[in-house]
Amino acid sequence: MSVLGLGHDVVDVSAFAEQLAEPGSRMRGLFSVREVRQAGERARRKNDDESTHLAAKWAGKEAVLKAWCDALGDMPNPYT
Repeated sequence: MSVLGLGHDVVDVSAFAEQLAEPGSRMRGLFSVREVRQAGERARRKNDDESTHLAAKWAGKEAVLKAWCDALGDMPNPYT
């Protein structure tokens, strides 16, 4: 089976930043230590907020997951 397509995900960065900042939020745990470090380094270089770069990583993860689940067709989804 061959799947051809192009997709993208859009993240509301301000809402994403609010979720990251919520006490008890598990959002930060969705990123590896390396991803958080890279986002922090990029934010320092660009003089902006870490949440901007984590939101971009989140959008990429969402897009890959959606494409993977679509490619599985009728097979059970590995994630909910």
